[in-house]
Amino acid sequence: MARRSGALAEKLAFHRAIGVYVGDQEVTVCQVALGPLGPVELSSQTRTYEAETLPGVLDGMLKPLLPGRRSFRAPVSIGLPTLRVFFASRPLQLRDKDVAALNMRT
Repeated sequence: MARRSGALAEKLAFHRAIGVYVGDQEVTVCQVALGPLGPVELSSQTRTYEAETLPGVLDGMLKPLLPGRRSFRAPVSIGLPTLRVFFASRPLQLRDKDVAALNMRT
C-alpha cells in the first residue's frame, strides 16, 4: 500500500475505511482510502492506554476521522490480540440434520 500524504491524495480518494487495532497496551488507528492509483494510507497514529482509559482514548482517536455527517460512512474494522479473544466453532447435529457451526464468545 502506498503511503502518500497531502491534500491531493485525500481529495482523490473515493472509498475510505478505518482500521483499529487494540493491543495489550497500545491502540493503533489507521485511515486508508482507495484512489485512482490504488490504496493509500491517509493517516496512522498509535497511543498507549491504561485499561480504564480505553474508551476515552478510542473516542479521541476516532472522533476526528468520523465526522457527524450521515452521508460519510466509513467502515471500521477492529482487531484484537489473539490471547484476549475466545472463539470456537463446533459442528452440531440436531435430529439427524447437520446444523451450521455456532460461534461462541465469552
